[in-house]
Amino acid sequence: LIIIRHGEAIHNVAESQAKATATEAALKRGATAAAAKEQAEAARQEILNEPSFRDAFLSPKGQQQAARLRAMVEHRGLPDCPVYASPLSRCLQMASAVFPSRPIAAREQIREKRTGRPCDERREVAALAADFPKVELSE
Repeated sequence: LIIIRHGEAIHNVAESQAKATATEAALKRGATAAAAKEQAEAARQEILNEPSFRDAFLSPKGQQQAARLRAMVEHRGLPDCPVYASPLSRCLQMASAVFPSRPIAAREQIREKRTGRPCDERREVAALAADFPKVELSE
């Protein structure tokens, strides 16, 4: 059994940037470290609720992480085994990049927890099928 997590996604980049910006602004205003941390978390939460991050894709760094993992998998010569992935786009990107010649099946049962935030909600199956034609998808 091989378990991998997806690489960095675009909403993760935006979270980090929002936290850094909020922390810096708070500290410049003379806020305490605790207040700055609270403001950074509020900025992070705002990013997670951004509709444009629905079913976020991998960032360029996440794509590089997938390529490095693929090289590691190829080097180690892992046994041929089924590949299952969460139906979130970042997970399907990761699985497709790491295991390009293996069949991949997307399963709701193994997706990240459903938070109700756009970044954690997958797109419709038809949209996923257009982006990931080799993946077995189900409703």
